[in-house]
Amino acid sequence: MPPATDTRPRNVMQTFIAGDYSLVKISTTIVQESDINSDTFLVFDHARPIGISPGYSATGKLVALAIADDKTCRIIEFVVSSPARHDTSRSRSNARAPPRRNTAGLQLLQDQVLCRSVGDIFAFDMAPLSMSLYCDSALRIINAIDIQSGFSAVDRKPLLAIKEVIGNNVPIMEKNIVETFRNPVYKRDERNHSNDLAMRAWVSQFLPGISNGAEIFEKVKKIDTLKLPAQMLDMIAKIANDSLRLDQLKPTQTKHEFTKTTDAAGQAVIRSVNYKNKLRSGQNIRATIQGTGAGEYAIRGEMAIVEGKSGVLTTNHLLGNKTMPTIISIGRDDPTTAEAQRAATVCCILQGTDKLLSDSPWIKNIWLPGDGGESLIWPEDWSLPSPTVFQVTTRHQSPPPPPSGLVLQLNASQQQAVNTMFSPLDSDRITIIQGPPGTGKTSVIASFVQLAIQAGFDGLWLVAQSNVAVKNIAEKLAKVGFLNWKLLVSNDFHYEWHEHIYTKLSEDNVIRSDRFMKLSPHALKGCKVMLCTLSMLSNRFIGKFTSQNPIKTLIVDEASQIEIGNYVTVFSHHHTKLRKACFIGDDKQLPPFGQEDLQDLQSIFEVPHLRHHALFLDTQYRMPPQIGEKISAAVYDGNLKSFDGHPITDEIIACRFIDVAGHEKVDGVSFSNTLECDAVLKLAQQLQDQQKEYQIITPYEGQRGLIETRMKNTPGLSWENKCFNVDSFQGNEQDYIVISLVRSRECGFLTNLRRTNVMLTRCKKGMFIISSRKFITGVGAPTLVGTLAEQVGSEAWLDIKDVEEGKF
Repeated sequence: MPPATDTRPRNVMQTFIAGDYSLVKISTTIVQESDINSDTFLVFDHARPIGISPGYSATGKLVALAIADDKTCRIIEFVVSSPARHDTSRSRSNARAPPRRNTAGLQLLQDQVLCRSVGDIFAFDMAPLSMSLYCDSALRIINAIDIQSGFSAVDRKPLLAIKEVIGNNVPIMEKNIVETFRNPVYKRDERNHSNDLAMRAWVSQFLPGISNGAEIFEKVKKIDTLKLPAQMLDMIAKIANDSLRLDQLKPTQTKHEFTKTTDAAGQAVIRSVNYKNKLRSGQNIRATIQGTGAGEYAIRGEMAIVEGKSGVLTTNHLLGNKTMPTIISIGRDDPTTAEAQRAATVCCILQGTDKLLSDSPWIKNIWLPGDGGESLIWPEDWSLPSPTVFQVTTRHQSPPPPPSGLVLQLNASQQQAVNTMFSPLDSDRITIIQGPPGTGKTSVIASFVQLAIQAGFDGLWLVAQSNVAVKNIAEKLAKVGFLNWKLLVSNDFHYEWHEHIYTKLSEDNVIRSDRFMKLSPHALKGCKVMLCTLSMLSNRFIGKFTSQNPIKTLIVDEASQIEIGNYVTVFSHHHTKLRKACFIGDDKQLPPFGQEDLQDLQSIFEVPHLRHHALFLDTQYRMPPQIGEKISAAVYDGNLKSFDGHPITDEIIACRFIDVAGHEKVDGVSFSNTLECDAVLKLAQQLQDQQKEYQIITPYEGQRGLIETRMKNTPGLSWENKCFNVDSFQGNEQDYIVISLVRSRECGFLTNLRRTNVMLTRCKKGMFIISSRKFITGVGAPTLVGTLAEQVGSEAWLDIKDVEEGKF
């Protein structure tokens, strides 16, 4: 049962606006959904502006809505289902029924407030709010104005909009505004949450009535969800709500690894150590300082401009050479450019300024297919032949070979994939290719590029979820001798962090984002192939590149890791030229971020009417067959073959287990295992002494950090680019892989088949799995690792002494 809520009216003092408004009190009443009646909203029976503001659960569900005019606020606390619990012992008949909704009360809320006949409704981030109203309570809204749409298209922080309207005429309390808007999570038993909710709604209705607010908002197109067909609204709501829920998964604070120095002006220069939790410009910081005695004290500050790994911490305190044990950034990270573009696209659709739903065949065929998606419908003029392009009339017809460069030898499944990527048939306009580990997905892409250029294609854009995957495609193109391409990479990723992974590529081919603005169009002349991450297509300067080389064919690697809503910006901004989209990935490996928490997130592979058309690359070349065959049986229903000519034969034991009786310990929000770490270091030293190429992967960030720190502090042991967590290593491979499982009491990570599949399929010659034998043969026996251990048998097990003596 949720905690009881105090429903008595109370006055909330607004703390945003100073001066004459500092004494404004908002008469605030909390109303349970079950208690809504015909009198609840009578106070809003007028034409003056109304402000609304959402309160979300920790998972992004709309649990409360504040409605305010200039004097009064009603906070509606919605009926919310308890989080589902997986309990197989409970029969279906005994399962708790979902709570009953007050449908009559919700209809009153819609009729008397959200769809009132006169007067506008104002809110910050109105588009996702309107979609939450629809998704979570089946409510529509009209005459709804998104406040930020009256201002910057880039910076949607509420503080900016409030300052723009009020100007310098009235003093505002910026810190209070920032804190109140920082986190819209609502808990019934937290009075400050209801106060914050009331103030957010109050200031929303306040802005159109002050200064030139009315003039500003008169120009903003209104959102009207009442007029949208249910099918379209379902699609938009799904995209918007997925974004909202994913944003809620971001941590509200992050502890950083760093070093501290002092510059000539006495300011603290903070240098990040780990890219994953690196510091960013503008972050609010809470740091601890070592006092003169044994104690510590906390200070607040803000990161100034961060370049590469370093930035200055601005604070009112004189830090000098004082020791700073911890730095924690407060608040979720700001939306990325891609996330902001996606939100902007959704807002434009709802405001009617973007005709994406009616104009884009890609949207219709992916999200809104007719006849259940049995046949996809494309514009007739898309099928007209182009005299300058070699035409493949069937997917079984191979294009001519390229005149120069290395010609990759393809197996039958790879050749079918390339042919289908070439096919101009409407049935192949969306091509989906499933490529298990080591099946040559980048070889397929490189072969297609070679032949497409030979056939006269232009407008080829090769994108992926990660920078590493994009870099891997570029290296494959270089390897086959094709160099007429440009790779676009974020300065944020490249500078001081990852320059080393681009050393195999010519500097002339790589363009960093900090150079986009000054780039001459002449530098792109004749370039028909571009490579970048999917998020890079939302960069504000991307038009410089698409104007020279429009996106006509889109090749997406790692497509199984990309939630389909992330394609909305591409299909919105580039659908007039785009004629072919090929999605390559593997839905048996890493899923889209957040899918484990939000079960209904989809990649293109999970769209039913598209998935059954997927092609399958059926031969893996990476792993020794003795490992590949076991992965095939356990993950791919025996359909994945292994290359017969692999240099590691069955006479060699390719998978070794090292018995270490360590125990995991909680490490922040992760786990570590000290004895396994000791074993990793001993094995790493042996592999280094034997001049073997190896890398280390582990499921837990706590263990990765421990191993890397210990390697740094071990004289003579190479540590850079050696240790990774599993998620960051998909798409990579190495001769030898060392795996630290960490857990010794519960299976944890090992219950996730997709991530375990990634972990076990990275080696080209062999792998070493470090864990407790008692754990693997006991609690861990039902897992894929346990099955693998049983199949390789006792002769594959080593003890720590064997490692120390190099007996493997």
